[in-house]
This record gives sequence, structure tokens and C-alpha cells, in this order.
Amino acid sequence: MPGGQTPKELTPDSGRMLFGLQLRKARQQRGLSMDAFIEEFVGRTRTPISKASLGRIERGEYLAQPVLSALLDRFFETKNDMFADMYDLACLESVPHQYKLRSNLERDAVAIKAYGGTVIPGLLQTEEYARELFRAWRPGDEGWSETQGILRRKRQARLSSDDPPLLSVLVDETVLTRQIGTPDVMRTQWEFVLSMVDTPTCEIHMVPAGLGAHGLLGGTLILMTTPKGQTYAYEEAISTGTLVEAPERVQHLERHWDRLWGRSLSPMETARFLKKALEAFP
Repeated sequence: MPGGQTPKELTPDSGRMLFGLQLRKARQQRGLSMDAFIEEFVGRTRTPISKASLGRIERGEYLAQPVLSALLDRFFETKNDMFADMYDLACLESVPHQYKLRSNLERDAVAIKAYGGTVIPGLLQTEEYARELFRAWRPGDEGWSETQGILRRKRQARLSSDDPPLLSVLVDETVLTRQIGTPDVMRTQWEFVLSMVDTPTCEIHMVPAGLGAHGLLGGTLILMTTPKGQTYAYEEAISTGTLVEAPERVQHLERHWDRLWGRSLSPMETARFLKKALEAFP
């Protein structure tokens, strides 16, 4: 530390603080300064990490990247995946209370139907697109934005897992054409949606702007079906989310979703729209 200062003592009051404290302890028990740890860690894992990022993680200011916990368990040869378990706890605590039930259902769902009427649904957002949304919501709070980005990528990891859900997505044309961030951000986002528009486990339909009024207009909806066949609905507003469990209300929302699905553009037509947009984009 500059001027011979010792690191500030940490009193863990959260999973994120505990993760940082245990990382600092493990590093110091090895007799490694931050610079020496980074040199050895990067050399062995080929995973870059800056001194500034390491400091923020150790102080519990930022949530570590998802890949880091398993690499730390391997690097320090910890027992019972200690860092991985602490990381899962830190992630769970970082999810706002109103979103936790949704997250648990989404994680286990065998089928997910989503409608994005204001922004591209979270499961399909690129890292750059999501970051622009987070920064707009909490300007200047980079720590919060970074944490939300990590949680978003952790959600999305299910799509590329060995057991992905069947994902069916409706996206309004106005959402696809609304520029979020720079042209490069939008180009990358469009290319990703195009890559997912028609795959064995994902299908995307665009809702044309000329369709007019429909039952889901102005909202955001996720329908999640559990392995036991029960479906839950989740409606989201600007800063709140509501889990809908009553079967009659869920069925009402699902009927609106199914009706809109039948009236929207097919994956082939959606892909054609995106390709033309990409060709015309600067």
C-alpha cells in the first residue's frame, strides 16, 4: 500500500463483502501482494484482472465476474468450492427482493414466453445494450451498473447451458428501432437478436408497429412454465415487478400473448427486417 498503509479492515455484512474478505485473506496467506497475485493468477489462468478491479472486489464494492469464483477455487485449491458458494450467495443478495421470485422461476423454467414492449427482453440483451440501460437508470453509479450487468449475464448463461428452456420472444418493432447507445451498440444487439431469431431452443417474432392496439401494449411480460407444468406470469414496470400466480389471471395474460404471437411476423420475416436494418445502419 502507498506510504506503508495497511488495507482497511473489513467487517463482512453481505455475501459480496465476505467474498472479498476471503479473497484478501487467501492472497495474504500466500504472501502475495496485489501485483504479485495478479501476475501469478493471470499467468496460470489466462484471465486478465486489473489491480483496480481486484481492489474493488476485495473491498466488496463490486461483484466479481462469474468466471472468477471457479478460477479462484482452482488457484487457491480451496475445499468444497468455497469461492463458488460465496459467489452464489453474493449474487442472490444482489437481486432486489421483488425480482427474486422471478429469478428462481426463470432459472428452473422449461419454457419461457416473453414480450418486450419497451426494451429488448433481458435474456436477449447484449452486455453493451444492458449497460446503457443501467447507466440511464442510475447515472454515475458504475458499481451498481457493473453488478447488474454481471447478474444479467448470469441469467443469460442458462440459454447456452446443457438444459436450456424453450424460449419464445415477442419484440415490438419500435423496440428494435429505438437506438440505445451508439450505432455500434445497436448493431451488435441486432446481430445477436438475428443469431437467435430461429434456433432449436429459441424463436423470435417481431410485432409490427402498424398492428395497432393489442392486449399487451405498454407493458413487459414473462410467462414461465415449471417442470411440473405450472405457469406463472411476471409483469414489469419501470422500477417494480409483479409476480402473477392466480391461474385465471395467468391464463388471461397468456391468451393475450398467444393472440399476439399469431399476429406477429414469423422468424423468417423478422430476420429479413433485421438484415435490412443492418444494411441501412451507418
